[in-house]
Amino acid sequence: MAFLKKKFEELPEDAVIISQEQAYNYQLKLIHNWDKLSEVWALRFGPGVLGAIGGLSGIYINKHFRTKLKLGNYGKFSTYLPIVILPALFSTINHKVSIQKSIILQSEMCPVCIQMRAAGFQVGLGTIYPAVIAPFATLMFATRHYTYRLPSITEQPKEVFKLIAKFSKPLSGFIAGSAIVSMLVAMYITYLEMKQYYSLQEKLEKLSEKYDQDTLITQQRVQNI
Repeated sequence: MAFLKKKFEELPEDAVIISQEQAYNYQLKLIHNWDKLSEVWALRFGPGVLGAIGGLSGIYINKHFRTKLKLGNYGKFSTYLPIVILPALFSTINHKVSIQKSIILQSEMCPVCIQMRAAGFQVGLGTIYPAVIAPFATLMFATRHYTYRLPSITEQPKEVFKLIAKFSKPLSGFIAGSAIVSMLVAMYITYLEMKQYYSLQEKLEKLSEKYDQDTLITQQRVQNI
């Protein structure tokens, strides 16, 4: 069955009317069970690829600040969670819910708009978020474990922000590069998702038409007997 978004008066007599959520779940199941992986790989693995990119950016940023603050193994998981794991999860889930769902339900018919939104979310969640949260998360553990002599945030806030700026400056090139790569990959993945989804719909419509023709021929043969 092909998923067709039509006006009520354009529906055929035997059409089955379902909710958007039912249509979305049906399409996900169809994509998951499609026998040719090459035809649906972006739809299946695209969100995971973007999540991995966000996670890799977080790993580099986290390592940079942990090295600067001489944290060693102190608070290792506690900084990896907000700086690496959460951006990866947010990037994956957000793309699946906000971008891929729009493609499958055809709720927005502007391909460029969808691509730009996907790029914005990916840069924000996969690059900017870990870059903003990393200095504060690592500074907290450096203060707790006395691994780096830090000015008091309450008494010398300006000095703390100067230190953050000093540590962040070497990352400016990486953050810019990461943002560009994230943007381009997100746009490309989204383009492939749209291309594969519409191609899948065309194949389903052809299969549906062939089935209808075969059924009609069979009925005519039965009537002629």
